[in-house]
Amino acid sequence: MKSSPVSARLAALAIATMVFAGLGPAQVFASPDSTSPASKSRQANESSNDAPAISNTLGLSEAPDTAATPSVGTSPSPEVLPTPSSSPSTTPSTSAPTESTAAKSQVVSDAGAVMGQAGKNAPQPAATKSRLFSTFAAPTVGEQPSGTEGKPLGLDVSGWQPTIDWNAVRRAGAQFAYVKSSEGTEAKNNFFAQQYNGSASVGLLRGAYHFAIPNVSSGASQARVMLASGGGWSADGITLPPALDIEDNPRVATDGTNKCYGMSPAALVNWVRDFTNTIKASTGVDPVIYTGYYYWQECLGGSNAFANTNPLWIAAYYASSPWMPGQWPKHTIWQYANNYADQNQSIPATFPGDQNVFNGTYADLLKLATTGPLSPQQQIQIAAASNPSVGSPTSGIYCTLVRGGCYQAFVNGAILWNSVTGAQMSTFGPIRDHWGESGYEAGSLGYPTSSKICGLRDAGCYQMFEGGAILWSQSSGAKTSAFNAIRGTYSAHGLENGRFGYPVSDEACGLKGGGCYQMFQGGAILWSPTTGAQPSYFGGIRETYRSLGFENGRLGYPVGDEYCTLRDGGCYQSYEAGSLIWAPGIGTTLSPNGSIRTVWGSLGFENGWLGYPLNSEYCTTATSCRQDFEGGSLTWTSSKGVTVSRR
Repeated sequence: MKSSPVSARLAALAIATMVFAGLGPAQVFASPDSTSPASKSRQANESSNDAPAISNTLGLSEAPDTAATPSVGTSPSPEVLPTPSSSPSTTPSTSAPTESTAAKSQVVSDAGAVMGQAGKNAPQPAATKSRLFSTFAAPTVGEQPSGTEGKPLGLDVSGWQPTIDWNAVRRAGAQFAYVKSSEGTEAKNNFFAQQYNGSASVGLLRGAYHFAIPNVSSGASQARVMLASGGGWSADGITLPPALDIEDNPRVATDGTNKCYGMSPAALVNWVRDFTNTIKASTGVDPVIYTGYYYWQECLGGSNAFANTNPLWIAAYYASSPWMPGQWPKHTIWQYANNYADQNQSIPATFPGDQNVFNGTYADLLKLATTGPLSPQQQIQIAAASNPSVGSPTSGIYCTLVRGGCYQAFVNGAILWNSVTGAQMSTFGPIRDHWGESGYEAGSLGYPTSSKICGLRDAGCYQMFEGGAILWSQSSGAKTSAFNAIRGTYSAHGLENGRFGYPVSDEACGLKGGGCYQMFQGGAILWSPTTGAQPSYFGGIRETYRSLGFENGRLGYPVGDEYCTLRDGGCYQSYEAGSLIWAPGIGTTLSPNGSIRTVWGSLGFENGWLGYPLNSEYCTTATSCRQDFEGGSLTWTSSKGVTVSRR
């Protein structure tokens, strides 16, 4: 990270961690059925909005296409989808589209040292996977170290990240942030106040860190610089302990020393002790120590002087698990990647600045912020004080909810707490109403894990829960997007910002073969145990699929996306029993698996001399079928097989 000057101490900001009280029946919480779509994607930028619900009643398969908002003609949308193959017979790739990236800006005035030099401390580099932060991205499988799934994610930033969309960071899954307050003898983060308070305003636990320059002044004097810069600690329930960043000397080229600041291990250990003792004397808490394995072992001689008192924040970008320096029994925070131009780190970046994961549960993280366990009642009181919009309390605090949860009712909603999610706010409105329809905290969504967050496309809003998200927009109403394979496909296609738009129905199951589906503004996503979750967009291809009986008809379930990569802008989608092909000037035709399609493929599909089909394959008798093409026809008989005719 980098720093920039800051003069005033910051007042602790309100947590946007919101709480919801479900006063519904106290049934046992039911996790999503493992037989329904089950690839649990990470909660990310979701959307939810409140409006009149759109009714989508299914017949034998899906809701009528007329229930959708978009109007379409007889041809699919001209949007070009990921390119699979030049012929419609090949099953398309299911890889997600590449995410858009945002340019990284740097502020010359910040001119501080970058945190993370110590991150390059693992023995083996991995494949290039670096990417920059996208405000519409959420962590997915493989975007945090294996084995840390479910643990709180966080980031650390400095003046080198001057503009941060904290709502987007929260949507992307962050639960804590560290902000650079100072470096050496200076307060060197001009953006400290807005970062420190901005992170807290969306519900993140936040803390400050100081970049040590030990050869310019004493540890005690630099601790006082940090405290004067606003980087101290207060018992407000949202502030993490101050952190000391001690790593390779960034000024070697100008101060003529070395990576260890020209100091002996004993001198550096005494310097760190001086710093940490001063912080503890002022705040009452032991500061976190950030370092790297090799730096600590070499420059501080592997000292174990702090292993039993100070939490360890270890930097390791290329490791499957971080090595422990100084006989620390475990790490508290692992900085596993950054979003600078480091092309060798093994995990891509999700947030601005450096990427971190806390080694414990959210309740453990909250305990670190309070230096001791807070009762549920205290946590609810802190959340209420931090969110005055919830209004005055209208009930006491009752701990009668499922899984030991507690709640308190307020004029404008409720605050709910459990040991996993902490205290979260649930404000009155369509999102809360929809959550109530699902059974509140005793239903499939469980407890909320965030407050309601707005500012999505079309003035939409969303709220995250243990089992998924509820998205709302004025046109779609409040609908659930459960953590499963359907949501995984929805997320891969851009959530509400993509071609699907907002969901207009909840997920429904009971289709052929145990299948499920969900309707969206731009189409449907169908899932079956054998085909996974696949799109079915509104347009000419879906209209023909519908006329054939959806998944109950001749084609069965889709097995891939719709792709518009064929000759002259043609499109196709593959299904269990064949493909549907759309061509300009022709419309949509059926090419079922079988002898006629096999011969057409051997002649080059639409790129061969036969060109596109002019009609769907049709059979006049049980022993004779035919399909006409731009350049001729293919006829199958049981006695002769397929014969080819040119026009």
